[in-house]
Amino acid sequence: MSNLQVTPITGLPQVDGWSQVISNPSGSLFCVLGVQGQNANSVGKNLSELLLNSSANSSSELHNLLLDLLQRAREELCQIQCACLILTPEKKIIIAAQKGSVFLKRQEKVGEILISDGSLEMIEGNFKNGDIFALVTQQAKEIFPQLKNSLIDESEVIATKLVAELQEQTDSSLTAIAWLEQDKNQDHYIENHTPTKKTRLKLIGIIPSLNKLKTQNSILLKQAKHLISKFSLKKIKPINSRIIGEKIENDQKNNFPTFIKIGIILILILIVAIFWKQQAIKKELAPILPTLQTIDERFDKIKKEANQQTVESRTQAKEMLKELETLITQNQDKQVVVEEIKKHYQKIQEFLVTVSGTETKETLDPFFDLRLTELEFITKKSSLANNKLFSLDASGKNGIILNLENRQAQKISLEEINGEAKAIAINNKNIFVLGNGLHSFSINGENYKKLKDEGDSDKAGTLLEGYSDYLYVLNPEKRNIYRYTVKEDGLSEPIGWLIDKQGIDFSTIESMTIDGDVWLSTKNGEILRYTQGKKQDFTIKDLESPLTGPIKITTHEETDLLFVLDKNNHRVVVIRKDGTFVKEVVSESLAAGDNIVTLNNETGVLVISGSIVYKISL
Repeated sequence: MSNLQVTPITGLPQVDGWSQVISNPSGSLFCVLGVQGQNANSVGKNLSELLLNSSANSSSELHNLLLDLLQRAREELCQIQCACLILTPEKKIIIAAQKGSVFLKRQEKVGEILISDGSLEMIEGNFKNGDIFALVTQQAKEIFPQLKNSLIDESEVIATKLVAELQEQTDSSLTAIAWLEQDKNQDHYIENHTPTKKTRLKLIGIIPSLNKLKTQNSILLKQAKHLISKFSLKKIKPINSRIIGEKIENDQKNNFPTFIKIGIILILILIVAIFWKQQAIKKELAPILPTLQTIDERFDKIKKEANQQTVESRTQAKEMLKELETLITQNQDKQVVVEEIKKHYQKIQEFLVTVSGTETKETLDPFFDLRLTELEFITKKSSLANNKLFSLDASGKNGIILNLENRQAQKISLEEINGEAKAIAINNKNIFVLGNGLHSFSINGENYKKLKDEGDSDKAGTLLEGYSDYLYVLNPEKRNIYRYTVKEDGLSEPIGWLIDKQGIDFSTIESMTIDGDVWLSTKNGEILRYTQGKKQDFTIKDLESPLTGPIKITTHEETDLLFVLDKNNHRVVVIRKDGTFVKEVVSESLAAGDNIVTLNNETGVLVISGSIVYKISL
């Protein structure tokens, strides 16, 4: 076992971040570990077990151990930051880092002897008495850029400063620091018990005295020999036996009770010490116990309601974590109190992972391939009503209508519009087409009708949506959304529906969906909401990773949910119409998704990628 003692410092864990300082039972391997990703807490614990059970004692063994660590993290879709040190019995130092650093203080000099920004790095060297090492994760180094200069102080002073600074950080979940220095008590023992030259000289000086004693004793022995010869052996034996027996009996009588007395005294001392320690802990914990008890009661309640009220349970759990973080900050100088709070924190954090709302699927099973109907079909736009999906092809000349109940598909020609279809909409009876005016087809592709000739309101139109008896056309060139009433003999005159246009960049609008309000999405990941032509405040709440890049949205009046296709992040995000995040489905299959439509008879969506239709039940 090495004589290095560890001073650990770790940050507060989060849903996607966790850190720990680890030393294995043999005391030869020391490591700082940070884990980032989904289920970071449980993954981190498993990786810690791997390090704790390791018997690595050479460069090759440490290298293989860390490769295994990296592989297991990747399998769990996590990334790690770590730095490790092995002190061998031969006083050799083996150091490795993956997104971490190692500092060395030798005498009065301090240096960063190993740094890794991404790849696995290793070095070896010799250990010298008095060496002090600091193992740090990459985040720790970023939070404390002046860490090298801090090593000049004593470890206790450094630890106090860093813990205070760490509490002020909004995210310290990947921060782990380990100070390694020689145990002063063990050093003292070694100094007092190591044979020296001086000790050996004293032993040599004793030898002449021993020889002198030997000579004197030999004379005494000769004198005693004459006396002993006067007694017979038979007389001596019983006397000796009696004396020895009495001696043993007396020793047993005297020693046995003494042994019991000593044992009882030690046990009593131990009981008193334990009792005193427990009372001291209770006294220290007393001020925060009512708060922790209240939090526990609230936590028990949300666990019971989690299945029916997932969003509310998640929100309340996050509020409790903030309360516990405040308690930790207020009691950072009381280690026992902080440890007790952390137990509650970890319990709630583990629950939060189960209601995080993130569902990851490697690949999605295709619901239907439109190429079964048209060999080279690529979807340009899609619309859904009454369990029928209509998809417009890239040429704008044809479409396919798919019955979701029986998965029967039919190709529909749009040649009669005498132009290229730019956008489509569908209701229970008709398919509406924007391009060279506005047109309608019956749901089976027959009974074509031209609703209006091309005009200023629709000529530069890019998006078409239907709601009730209305058609809406987004016209970026005119900076407006035009609304038409659908009549038996055609359409009404267009009405400029938007009143509040300030701040809209029409060139960035990606999609439009209508549930009574008009919802717009942009290429920048924004969602805009309009009621009766006026902009409404809309902010997404509790979504860990914000929407980025071009997004498309869909909804209908029968649901309180808004569905967002965020293909840059390979996901479909479900949001309440008040902005509250509900859940997300993440899959590589969504990376090429172009269109999204809402299912009418169940909670879910269809995502169309090229010719493949994916169904996601939510």
